[in-house]
Amino acid sequence: MFMTYLTPLALLVFGLSALYFAFIFPRGKDERTSTILKSAYQMAYYVMLIALAILFIVAKYSGIDSLDEHFKEAVMVVLLMAHLTFVASAVYYNWKM
Repeated sequence: MFMTYLTPLALLVFGLSALYFAFIFPRGKDERTSTILKSAYQMAYYVMLIALAILFIVAKYSGIDSLDEHFKEAVMVVLLMAHLTFVASAVYYNWKM
């Protein structure tokens, strides 16, 4: 049931971010664009790493049976969080720099 809402939400987020990067984000091969993308990727990587670590710890030691049934959805939520962090960071750094 949860997946019926998560998949369209993920597709919407990925589609909107693709439109942002295709039409609004600067396309230049300059140092500024490189710095923005590098910083955004670092932020998203750390968010994903921490969220996955928390997810695995909770799944292993909590004893919550429903988490085992919905582990794929939880990983997809973590990936969606990392992607949102990447896009939000890229937008912020593009505006700030």
